[in-house]
Amino acid sequence: MLVKKLDLYQFRNYSELHIEFKDKINFVIGPNACGKTNLIEAIYYLCLTRSFKKAEDKDLIQFNKQIAQIRLQYQLEDEIVHELGVDITKKGKLVYFDNEKQKSVAKIVSKLLAIAYSPFSVNLFKLEPSERRKFMDQSISLISKDYLEQLLQFRKILKQRNMALVNQDEIVIELLTKDLIDISYPIFIARYNFVKKISKYLAEIYYVLFDTSEKLNLKYSTSLPNYEQEGEFKKAYKERFDTIKSEERKKQVTLIGLQKDDLIAYLDNKQVYSYCSQGQNRLVVLALHLSLYEVLYERYKTKPILLLDDVLSDLDEKRKERLIDYLSKLGQVFITTSEEIKNKEKYNVINVKDISKGGVN
Repeated sequence: MLVKKLDLYQFRNYSELHIEFKDKINFVIGPNACGKTNLIEAIYYLCLTRSFKKAEDKDLIQFNKQIAQIRLQYQLEDEIVHELGVDITKKGKLVYFDNEKQKSVAKIVSKLLAIAYSPFSVNLFKLEPSERRKFMDQSISLISKDYLEQLLQFRKILKQRNMALVNQDEIVIELLTKDLIDISYPIFIARYNFVKKISKYLAEIYYVLFDTSEKLNLKYSTSLPNYEQEGEFKKAYKERFDTIKSEERKKQVTLIGLQKDDLIAYLDNKQVYSYCSQGQNRLVVLALHLSLYEVLYERYKTKPILLLDDVLSDLDEKRKERLIDYLSKLGQVFITTSEEIKNKEKYNVINVKDISKGGVN
């Protein structure tokens, strides 16, 4: 998979931008706050129709403007070129595939396979469990077209069940408990299999990149029964609900379920979030994202796009060289940096100061 061209209109600091990319490492360089991250943010937006930052859609539109537009051309391994597009307004967004308006944003999700690593990701294992669930959910949404719909259905049922617990409506509680158990099974299996697949690559990538004997592994932490067989899962889950029935009625909230799931990382059997340094956390999260690359490549037999924001900062020279050498063997990669690039002739170097003259600084 190859991003060939990106067109922006009133997106972040870009009033208008038309730029082409190459099938190699694309270094996006420039001083801080010049729009480097905004460039790769626009590419990622067309993957899941959301920013990898904690930003609302309205924040992507230039100040005092009513609309932002992104258009992106990408090429598949079979040489076919497609175009993705989105019009972002303060009331919502419209999405396009090959210049045809789509009925919903779900129609373009995962057509462009992109993985984004950013400084916002560095503290993944120090943040609330909801952030790690979000990482799992966004990643699995790229793997399974049904997953996002199942997740939305689960959240709807969970909300209804919590309301029934507040109202102490026993008949409705029982009906919704069954619905919650039914929809939880495929989501549990998807998360279980995802962690299993990504773990297959994680330790080796961490070792190759950072030349350390420390062993990195993941654990899927869940309050759900650990049964892969559907019948056993549902029976055991119902028994757990029966066990906590009085406590749930007292607290008026669903106490067990997918909404409690977590992803735990261990380095030499010590939890990363509590025992590891900021630098180690950074390396673990980077290895996790590169492992996701391998999972997506295994699933689709096409190379995802890697978007790496400020990935080189705080790495020593040896690790920078190892990382760049590793990335050079993958597909198309975008790296933002304010550092000077060595051996520029080997890469496609984009100086944001040269391309953003029409932008709003």
